[in-house]
Amino acid sequence: MKVLFAFAAVFLGWQLFEDGPLAYYIAAALLIAGLCVKLAIKEPELALAYACGTVLALLTAGCGALFSLGASGKEFLCDKGTGLPVSMVSGAVLLVVAALMLRKGRR
Repeated sequence: MKVLFAFAAVFLGWQLFEDGPLAYYIAAALLIAGLCVKLAIKEPELALAYACGTVLALLTAGCGALFSLGASGKEFLCDKGTGLPVSMVSGAVLLVVAALMLRKGRR
């Protein structure tokens, strides 16, 4: 029932905020992070994959939160704000994790 409530809060609750789409962006990212943590505990053999999902989701929520506080949203670990290939690095980390998991036989 808690998970259903979390889905309802994200998918319906954003309408209560002045900037609903931004609220949805942040809430959806936090929901993903929470679900990843829950799944990592339930399936420890996949904890590395869920840890990556948690970190990426928290970065997304942080970006949205900083944007809501007046930052452009581009200063917080994103390509345009830092001038660095953050998306490419994130993708590379995901590929490394996938390779490690495949090497250990975890699919």
